Amino acid sequence: PTSVKEHTIVNMYKTADSVSSNDTNKQHSEKMVDELLQNNGYSSRVLERIKKRKSNKQRKSSNPRPTTVATLKIPFLSDQCTAQIKRAAEQLHIPVRVVSTPGRKLKDILTSSKPLDGTRCPHDECITDKALEGGKGKCTDRNLVYHASCGFTNCEQQTVGKYDGESGRPIDDRFLEHYRSAKNPTAVSYKDKPFAKHYNTHHAGCKEPKLKLRIQEKASSTNNRKIKEARIILKNKSDLNDREEQVELKRFTVKN
Repeated sequence: PTSVKEHTIVNMYKTADSVSSNDTNKQHSEKMVDELLQNNGYSSRVLERIKKRKSNKQRKSSNPRPTTVATLKIPFLSDQCTAQIKRAAEQLHIPVRVVSTPGRKLKDILTSSKPLDGTRCPHDECITDKALEGGKGKCTDRNLVYHASCGFTNCEQQTVGKYDGESGRPIDDRFLEHYRSAKNPTAVSYKDKPFAKHYNTHHAGCKEPKLKLRIQEKASSTNNRKIKEARIILKNKSDLNDREEQVELKRFTVKN
């Protein structure tokens, strides 16, 4: 933009002034800058206009200014538009420093330099995707509250084998933990897990567990996720959520 070029030229004159010890040296330094810029295609009329604007700004800088100046960032549309906004701010004595930013280009919005870098399922045969019900969500979703349940008919009829939980990780990671504990319920590392207890009691010897998964709500933060989980657990009272857990979660809820 033209404004960037003008700022560069002004800074060149400021540097020439700062390295000069007296008025004679300043004139000599400015003359050297003039010759350099003219050799690079800048006309003397343009340079005089910029130097005049520089001197006007120096006179204005001697006037008292507000101690606090906010920065107003605006997307770059044109030099004329930016100049009009700056003039309006000065005329209204608004203590802002107007800065134009490049903004987003249309090609950046409509295209991607890495189209294959989207979140994809890490498995060829995804157990989590197969277990998901209702067509809501995918295995790579994170920061949510979910409902997992045993898919055997007798358990569904007796409304047992149900668990409500939350996870900030991809739901695939959390669901596979439930699946492994159901598949190996007697393992030392799994025996105290909710679905390990359920399969030891109701499906002893089962080689292939049958679990279902439903995403209930998505959350915006850890606290928001904990609050949603607490409300759902206290409402549903799923049998695999133990009483100690339900008491602990009451601190995330507020009684009206």
